[in-house]
Amino acid sequence: SAALPAYDFLMLALQEMDDKLKVELLDIFQGFAVCTERFSSDAPWPRQLREKLKADLPIFTALSGSENEDIAYFAGSIVDSLRQKGA
Repeated sequence: SAALPAYDFLMLALQEMDDKLKVELLDIFQGFAVCTERFSSDAPWPRQLREKLKADLPIFTALSGSENEDIAYFAGSIVDSLRQKGA
């Protein structure tokens, strides 16, 4: 549940930090994307977190074209997770 309030800070860091830190942040975002694919709970935060991720899909899509292979990999994995049917 701490992911939701931390999200905006992490997104800001993703857009401002160097590539090494971007890789680590994208790993966290990938975890968010995977964990919110099929979350069975009455808590609203997983759905809200997923909506934030989807709203930032253009950022992740742009990063999936990065020359840095690690950034491209993690960003591409996030994009794939967010675009899954029924997700």
